[in-house]
Amino acid sequence: MKIERAEVLLTKVPVTRTHKMASGTTSYQENVVLKLFTDEGEVGLGEAPHMVGFSGAGETQQSVASVLKEYLLPQVLGPPPLNIA
Repeated sequence: MKIERAEVLLTKVPVTRTHKMASGTTSYQENVVLKLFTDEGEVGLGEAPHMVGFSGAGETQQSVASVLKEYLLPQVLGPPPLNIA
């Protein structure tokens, strides 16, 4: 089995009540959703939740997606996923 492709999806989902945090207030939840597809038809899902625009480290929804696409996904696409050596 090999991971042959991936999709990175940015979501913005309204919440039922406003969330107040030290970094700000928001009425939605931002996530980065990752879908991995194998050559055997299996699909894997993962997510990175994100609240209120950006973290204290300057991380944004777009920066998470960019790191996935440019650095992490090229390392996992192609080789067998259980070959961790």
